[in-house]
Amino acid sequence: MHKRQANWLFSKFRQLKSCGEQGFTLIEVAIVLVIVSLLIGMGLQTYGRSVDGAKIKTTRERMDQIESAITLFAIQNSFLPCPADGALNSANANYGLAQPADGTAACTAIANGAHVVPWITLGLDELYSRDGWGNRITYVVAGVNQAALANGIVLHTGGSTTDGIQRSGTSYPKGTLIVNNLAGNEMTNSNAGACVTATGPTLFTCAAYVLISHGAHASGAYSGSNNPTRLDTTDASVGEAANNDGATPFVQNDPTERASTSGIFDDILRWRSAQSIVASCGQTACGNP
Repeated sequence: MHKRQANWLFSKFRQLKSCGEQGFTLIEVAIVLVIVSLLIGMGLQTYGRSVDGAKIKTTRERMDQIESAITLFAIQNSFLPCPADGALNSANANYGLAQPADGTAACTAIANGAHVVPWITLGLDELYSRDGWGNRITYVVAGVNQAALANGIVLHTGGSTTDGIQRSGTSYPKGTLIVNNLAGNEMTNSNAGACVTATGPTLFTCAAYVLISHGAHASGAYSGSNNPTRLDTTDASVGEAANNDGATPFVQNDPTERASTSGIFDDILRWRSAQSIVASCGQTACGNP
C-alpha cells in the first residue's frame, strides 16, 4: 500500500468526523483498524526486503574475500585447497581445515554435500566461511570425487596432474566442473556438456571451483555453528538439489519465486575457470611470464 492510498483513507475518515457525528461508530473503528494493519504490513514488507538485501550484500562481500584467498593460495601452492568437512564439530582437529591439507593425495571423500570453505587453511576468520544467513558457504573443487586426481590439482593440458594451477608456455590448466542455468543451458561454455580435453593454447572454461550460498531458503546448507547440522533438503527445488549434493553439474540462476515451474531458487553461486585463476595471478606468478 502506497502513502497516497493511506492518505486517501485518512481523508475519508476525517470527512466522516466532519459531519458532526459524536464518538466512534463501528464503521469508523473498522476503517482505523484497516489503515493500521495496512501500514504495519507495509512496514514489515519494507523491513523484510531491507534485511534480505543486506544479507545478500554480506554474502557477496564474503565470497569476494574467499575468492581472493583462493587465488593467493593458488599462487603460493600451485594447487587449490580441498574443501573442509562441514559436518565436523569444533572439537574435531580437522574443523575448518582442508581435507587433506597438502597436495599429496586425493581430496578426502565428504558425504552429503558437506563440502565447505576451509577457512583456516585459507587464513580467513571463521566468519567468512558463513553467508549472510549464518550458514556455511559450500565449496567444491575440481577433482573432489575423482580419486585419480591429486588434492585440488586440476587436470592440465595433456592429462597431467603435476602442473596444477600453473601456466606452462601456452598450456593452461583446466577445470572439470560444469555450471548450468535452470533451463539447462550451460554457463561454463564447455563442449556440448563435456569439459574440453584438447591440448595446447585452448580456452578452458569449465570451473575449477564453485562457491555456493544456499540463500534464505538454505536447503541442504550446513549451519555455521560449533555443532553443525544439515538443514532440511525435502523442500529443495531441482536447482537447489543440484547445488547441495557436492557433484557437478551445478546451477547458477537469478532468484525465482515458488510459483515458478522449477520451484523456489535463491542460491548465490560463484565459479572460476583454472585459466582465469592463472590470469589473475599476475606477472611472474602461476607460470605467467
